[in-house]
Amino acid sequence: MKDGTTHLAYKPEHAVDLDTGVIVAAPIHEADKDDTATLNEMKMAKDNLSAVGLAPTRDDPCEIIADKGYHSRSVLKDLDGGEWKSRISEPAPAKGYLRWQGDEAAREAVYANRRRLKSGVGRAAMRKRGGLVNAASPMCWIAAACVGPGFGAAR
Repeated sequence: MKDGTTHLAYKPEHAVDLDTGVIVAAPIHEADKDDTATLNEMKMAKDNLSAVGLAPTRDDPCEIIADKGYHSRSVLKDLDGGEWKSRISEPAPAKGYLRWQGDEAAREAVYANRRRLKSGVGRAAMRKRGGLVNAASPMCWIAAACVGPGFGAAR
């Protein structure tokens, strides 16, 4: 809720392979955590991909395609030049423009993400992500419904 309270106790999220539609990670987080703080599902996805020999590397990065709730300068700086290539939707700036104040690394990461997102490949990937995420959501809600007494969930 806007006042900081929440009706949900848990928030299911998932990482989906865009080529096959397979869910490679489906963690469940506490609902009061910020979206940018819950991006650790990438580590879970990397572990699961490495189990089948498809882990991302700096030479062969995987793409991460996410909505604007995950967009922050610190997240983009962490992803820049690593094993994940970001295509994260960018929210509108609060005052219509961005101020960098000497943070060149963040500026380069945000502009690189914007270039990738605005490309034809990026637009197609965002459309595909929307379809797969909506198809995968019922599975996550089923998993979230199983969190409760007797299911071994950490509280």
